Amino acid sequence: MPANRRGNSWGLPVNFMAQGSMMAAAGAVLLTPWNLYARPELIHLTLDVLATFIGPLIAILLADYYIVRRGVMDVDALYCGKATLPYWYRMGINPVAMVATVMSVAVGNMVVLVPAFAAIRNLSLFVCGGCATMLHGMFMRRAAPRLIAMPAHK
Repeated sequence: MPANRRGNSWGLPVNFMAQGSMMAAAGAVLLTPWNLYARPELIHLTLDVLATFIGPLIAILLADYYIVRRGVMDVDALYCGKATLPYWYRMGINPVAMVATVMSVAVGNMVVLVPAFAAIRNLSLFVCGGCATMLHGMFMRRAAPRLIAMPAHK
């Protein structure tokens, strides 16, 4: 996370060049990335856990466009903040996508951390992505049938 964003989330005014650079340097020392290279299994674990968070995000974006909306997107509505438009959801947050993400990450963490799933541990990106695609597609079809018949704007 960039240092200026971290400082802003903590409510601190951050000068990007001076204080932001120091915060990023301190974060890098605290995370000790050189220790990841000392043990190969640790870097694999780190990458697998990272994949459990990235996989659902990518999958939900793709599932929403190709499965739910069938390749039709209202680009003007993406940049409007009106509550009546199809991308508003609940105050700009899609709760169905959030639930699908949390459930997929939970499945992915189980795949990565439970020893019984050691054979598919390195496939966590695809397991989470597949889970997120199915969940988001099913939940959105049920929660928002108006999106299925969304007209194309040219």
